Amino acid sequence: MPELPCRILDLPSELVEEICSHLDDQALLEVRYVCHALKNLSTFMFGTCFFQCLTAILHPRSLTNLLEIASHPTLSRFVHIITISGERIGHTMNLSGHENEDVLHDLQTSMEESGMDRMILTEVFRKLSLTCVRIDEESFYYARYGFDAVLCGRKHFIAGNDGPNSRPRSDSNRAFDVVFTSLKNAGVQNNIRIQLAINTNGERPYRTSYFDPSSEDWNSEFAANVEVIDLCTDMKSSWLPDLLHSTHNLEHLAVKGTPATLQLSHPTHGLFTWPKFHTLKVDNTVLDTTTFVHFLGAHLATLSSLQLEFAYLTTGTWQDPFCVIKKMAKLNNLYMHFLHEELATPDSKGPFDLFDSDKEPGISEAYIFNDADVVSAVSTILSDFRSVFFKDSPYRAFVVDLRLAYAVVGGRVELHEGKWRAKAREREVSLVGPSGPLPTQKDLGA
Repeated sequence: MPELPCRILDLPSELVEEICSHLDDQALLEVRYVCHALKNLSTFMFGTCFFQCLTAILHPRSLTNLLEIASHPTLSRFVHIITISGERIGHTMNLSGHENEDVLHDLQTSMEESGMDRMILTEVFRKLSLTCVRIDEESFYYARYGFDAVLCGRKHFIAGNDGPNSRPRSDSNRAFDVVFTSLKNAGVQNNIRIQLAINTNGERPYRTSYFDPSSEDWNSEFAANVEVIDLCTDMKSSWLPDLLHSTHNLEHLAVKGTPATLQLSHPTHGLFTWPKFHTLKVDNTVLDTTTFVHFLGAHLATLSSLQLEFAYLTTGTWQDPFCVIKKMAKLNNLYMHFLHEELATPDSKGPFDLFDSDKEPGISEAYIFNDADVVSAVSTILSDFRSVFFKDSPYRAFVVDLRLAYAVVGGRVELHEGKWRAKAREREVSLVGPSGPLPTQKDLGA
């Protein structure tokens, strides 16, 4: 007699739930359409995958959907993080004509004037057991030369066309005021962690006055709960140092694309120090060497992740920062890519003869992801510090040569009688970061 196929519903419910945890998003949705039993058994994974982190924009359609989820007896239990983006719809979006822009704009304007957005968010914050609210004015903006679309979570709120369009950015973002007011009205402001993603453009006054970081409301109700700040574009804003100084428990700071020198200190109150600070990300940024070194020293005991990409020192070499980095006991994630300095290291001997320069990665990039290898790599860099000139560097400056550290951590070279030599047997270790093919010796200038 032929064996009958196994009925999945005859399996223990725990096993069915485990199977659901290995399905991709589309398969999980399809399983839920099969029958009520599978729909119930897949509820935990469905809620975890699709509702744990929600994103909304300040528009009636988006906020109404958010309120509906917050009012759902089952799905609301899975929501722990909400991101609010203040993207305005109108005059810059929907160039391909998929939506009636006038209606969308009128709906949003009416919502603003009536205060309905605050009322909805207040009710949402009361209904949900949130752990974190993120106000993000950067990630969900369209790119200036990007595709014509507004993102809301995983989906396009307005469908995009097939080509990029050049256009100015929207000139208004009410998300900060709306979210802070709603949190306070809901009475939950002291229980929710806050993350901020801010585009600071010093040439536009309205971009540097979202709220007053010296106000009593900010300092008594919100400042202590800010754990993450992501900054983009410009560090010239006088508002920004006041914001950073007001936060007492910041854990994560990311700075990207600033043409002005990054000062990790307040002009009046001095160096920024945060007792729980563990992550610093610097991308395409000019660093004031003195405050950068002092900042690293002030967080020796807490920093666990340091990402330095296209980072340029105003004076000196990277030897001083590396001397401090070497002492970080908890550092287990170190990403280095194009570490620039103005002058070649005085005792630099040029490119290494030990490596095949056309094939060897790691001249300018290395990603190291455990504490023992971090210590080994930094110690190696300091033991034989060298820099090379990259003619195509955005700063046209010298770049720290990371090949020896890359090879040591990869187990391909060893120190023998005071000299580095290749090992007979190589250990396969991936240390290259996510940015694609690395430059070779051919990219080097004279």
